Amino acid sequence: MDISLIDIDKVIDDNYKNIIELLIEAVNDYPILNLSDLDVYIEEVKNQIRSEVVTIEAINKYLYTKSNTNEEQIWINESLASLREALKLIEFRNITFLDVSEEVKRVSK
Repeated sequence: MDISLIDIDKVIDDNYKNIIELLIEAVNDYPILNLSDLDVYIEEVKNQIRSEVVTIEAINKYLYTKSNTNEEQIWINESLASLREALKLIEFRNITFLDVSEEVKRVSK
């Protein structure tokens, strides 16, 4: 899913809008030039945090062990913090990542 194709103004439900905005921020903050694909980003995160599944707990574990030692690590940590907040909202609002993915597809140009 290419985040550059998302028309955020088409998102009617604020439950989804906030999550999608956080996901866009997470992808944009990740220190790979021209990264715009959410699926590629998730695979990168899995590799970075060394986990088969991206969870709040796995992100927390990674963030607690990695300090901001250089600029790239700072951007990785910022990106993961945004992703973690998106996952928290997904959990809090009792929706699934698949639901969010479907909404992203619906509002993409």
